[in-house]
Amino acid sequence: MSTMIDTQPLAVFDGHEVIKTSIAITNAGDGLSEALKVDPRELHIGETVHVVLECVVSKVSFVAIKDAPGRLARVHVLRAGGATMVDADLVEAHLDEQAERILAAKEEELGIMRLTPVMDEPSPDEFSLEHFHRLGDHLDGMVGPCTLCFPRTTEGDGQ
Repeated sequence: MSTMIDTQPLAVFDGHEVIKTSIAITNAGDGLSEALKVDPRELHIGETVHVVLECVVSKVSFVAIKDAPGRLARVHVLRAGGATMVDADLVEAHLDEQAERILAAKEEELGIMRLTPVMDEPSPDEFSLEHFHRLGDHLDGMVGPCTLCFPRTTEGDGQ
């Protein structure tokens, strides 16, 4: 059973505050075993695989939380149906984003605050005329015409 840190308020159940949720997944191996019959794959000890499950919520229950009198946890039981293994690049961004959110929530709970940079380091051409020209605000504060909009001609100017 996995527990996630909740970031939104949960509905009250039977007059009791619900302060967390958890999930239990049943039959997860059945759908994946069916998929492996069609696309067999050897897995190795220590290998990381990414599995996508299609689930139906089959049960919701509320259980008392041992260290929080009068408060409940909402427990969802999911029954897995279809399942497949996918390449990491299909899910890594989602997993990374969720890991960051979990870390941020845990740090907030512990009172840890992170400073965010005011401005990223500029790229070498970020202050160039070409950069501001592409942005369209290159004329702000300029003295004289934009040499990209009005290139100097070489006729008769001695150059």
